[in-house]
Amino acid sequence: MNLNIELDTKNNKCFANKIFGETDYYVGLTKVCARCKNAIIGYPAISRKDNKTEICSNCGTLEALEDLMEHDRKCKKSYKELLEKYYKLNENEEDTKEIETELYKNYGTDRYCPRCKHQLLVSDLKDYKYLCLNCDENFYGMEVSEHREEK
Repeated sequence: MNLNIELDTKNNKCFANKIFGETDYYVGLTKVCARCKNAIIGYPAISRKDNKTEICSNCGTLEALEDLMEHDRKCKKSYKELLEKYYKLNENEEDTKEIETELYKNYGTDRYCPRCKHQLLVSDLKDYKYLCLNCDENFYGMEVSEHREEK
């Protein structure tokens, strides 16, 4: 059994024919992925770029992963920027409270510092899991508490 696929990228179509010996069987007409120019097998995905272009499933997955990675990069950058502002503006309490509120809103966790019992943030350091703004200390997951215990 052979499979012939003819791509017509100008008209965004693909013709596929299975050949059994001397007889040609028309398998179907499908579309061509606008991103990779391969035949779209099965149901198409919709591109995230314009929300209307049909692309293959693999390219749809790739676009989703690219968006996720870009979002992750932006979040990490803004988190580090907020932390830097927080530590620089520590003298001016009004500005610090505003940044602190934003940090806890976006990066707060359900864990508490074993020293001062304040709510912890996600750590900005790769090797640690949590950060206490009050103590300016990073913690591993096993060091922190799920409950806010009174001093």
